[in-house]
Amino acid sequence: MASSAVSLLDNKHRYRFWAHILVIYLLTFYVLFMIHHEMIHFLDIRHGFLISKSYSTFPGPEQCSLRMFQRSFATNTNCDSSLPSSLEA
Repeated sequence: MASSAVSLLDNKHRYRFWAHILVIYLLTFYVLFMIHHEMIHFLDIRHGFLISKSYSTFPGPEQCSLRMFQRSFATNTNCDSSLPSSLEA
């Protein structure tokens, strides 16, 4: 077992070790490049959708939550009663 580990680092077969290291680095940089490229592509598509006319007609989450709060505060005259008991003074 020890002889196989020593033979890998032998001067005679040293190129095998550096070939593995080179392949690992190339593969790592290729994967990172592809992730970066796909993220840029996704952002281009997403920004294109967000500025489109069809998206401007969608109700956003802020519109839904504002409508919900307007209804609850319109019917509630005392805002302190809507607070949890731990927050009341």
